[in-house]
Amino acid sequence: MIVKRNLGDIAELTAGVISQRVLADKEDVETGDSVFVLVPKAIHDGELDWNCLSTEMLKKDIGIKQYGKFLARDGDIVMKFSSPYDACKVIMKDADKKMLVPSFCCRIRITDPSVDAEYLVTFLNSSSCRKELDDRCHTRTINLTRKSDLEEIEVPILTPEKQKEIARRYKNLLKLKKQVSSLMELEDERNTVLFDGE
Repeated sequence: MIVKRNLGDIAELTAGVISQRVLADKEDVETGDSVFVLVPKAIHDGELDWNCLSTEMLKKDIGIKQYGKFLARDGDIVMKFSSPYDACKVIMKDADKKMLVPSFCCRIRITDPSVDAEYLVTFLNSSSCRKELDDRCHTRTINLTRKSDLEEIEVPILTPEKQKEIARRYKNLLKLKKQVSSLMELEDERNTVLFDGE
């Protein structure tokens, strides 16, 4: 029998901050620390596209200590509150930089050492998890999940070996998906050249 635990019991969840409250305006002469800012299109298929992130400055009076709970660190998971509820593991490319988690996302920091982050990302991107979130949101006017909805999601707790195997298979599937997408782009390009005479 597979043991299931609520996400809120195996991880600390923090809803993001409204960016305008903490980011400096372009006209501000004095600013605080520099941070990466997450945008919705940066999270896709379990990965974080660093090319989509912007770099912004915090307001002068906003300290990292004061707003540290809204910053993702290496190994955290970030998940969108809106469908399709994409989730990804954060791998910081620059240890000195910080990434601000905005209000359309939730930062998930695993507290249970028996849960593998890559496995949890795989589960959060699964159709069963997405269906459960859709079912929770179907009566709402706006199809947005809440932090409390995420905390109640039941995560299957498997052996460490099984978690790693599932995460590995998911990564392989994503690689294959990218390859197929590249092939389709080449096919489109070929058809354009053949039929448009370019």
